[in-house]
Amino acid sequence: MPQHQLVQPAINTDFDLPDLAAAPQYQLLDEQTNSASEVVLETSQPIPAGYEEVNWETVVEGVINNTLSALGDTQDPVAILREYCNAFLCGRPLNLSTEENFTTGAVSSVTVARNNLFETAIEELPYLEDIRNPLCVTFYGEMAADLGGPRREFFGKFLHHVKAIMMVVEDDHLALVENPEWLAKRLYYYIGVIAGLSMIQGGITPTMLYYEIQHLLLEQRPLEHQRQFEEGLSRTGIRQLLRSRPSVKFLIMPSASTGLTVQKLIRLLQPRFSEEGSNTHRAETTMYAKFIKYIREVAAGRRNPIDLGKILKFVTGADEEPLLGFDLTPSLVFVGLGVVCFQQAIPVSIKLYFLWQT
Repeated sequence: MPQHQLVQPAINTDFDLPDLAAAPQYQLLDEQTNSASEVVLETSQPIPAGYEEVNWETVVEGVINNTLSALGDTQDPVAILREYCNAFLCGRPLNLSTEENFTTGAVSSVTVARNNLFETAIEELPYLEDIRNPLCVTFYGEMAADLGGPRREFFGKFLHHVKAIMMVVEDDHLALVENPEWLAKRLYYYIGVIAGLSMIQGGITPTMLYYEIQHLLLEQRPLEHQRQFEEGLSRTGIRQLLRSRPSVKFLIMPSASTGLTVQKLIRLLQPRFSEEGSNTHRAETTMYAKFIKYIREVAAGRRNPIDLGKILKFVTGADEEPLLGFDLTPSLVFVGLGVVCFQQAIPVSIKLYFLWQT
């Protein structure tokens, strides 16, 4: 049987998992001879595809232990989630931190159709090489590089589909419907995976699944579809994190404050004005005032079917602010007619450009 060599990919070298230093043995099967050879796998590294068995529970346990060790007695849910995300994620940095440079590193590629996102995503997810790498989402026929926007849009569309098609109201809260066909396709497992990754990778908050998650935390006897959902959520470590630090559940708890408001959207979309006192500045403030008026009309329901979430989604790819915020602040940029807005082949920031007559 030929020798197999594992090559260490580029990972988050700033984070070490000393608890996982002892690498367990795994067997790599030869398809022709059906014989097995022992392969040493560093569990503190991303898990390569192609192995029959990988002890991912040990990897997640190590990430959880190191997260809690770094946090001490901290109960702040945002700080806990941020520390866990930094520990869990490998490969390419999740988002751009500056507008000047692209970043490189390993990603997990997903190619889906906008008009059939859920079904095409389910076909793609079994082939993810390593869920600890950021998802890199490509929509059929589109050439945009995923530097955050397409990934956020993917999480939103996927989870909104789950809410609309696969959940019903029971006792004043949403619950997953148990369906034998969906069980056979392991859809509930992938819902758990995507819900966890959405929290970790800056997607929408899976508030629609709060009561399903709460049921798991109460250690009540789960039904088969709930066990499958729990398996997927555990694969990302979110279930274990919630058990270790219950305060994190307040981040996904439905509340009256959930959603965008006019003031929150204005705060998120920061205008970039020219020098105060200039003619350009006066023209920009006039245009910005019209934009504020438009936002208020949208909030009042006078611009159906547009809502505040769609405005934010147009700029950032997400219809709500991620749990940990945006690494780059979304902004409004004013340019005169005839000016080239996007001077690079691929836009690298989240900006809304306003054109005005010079």
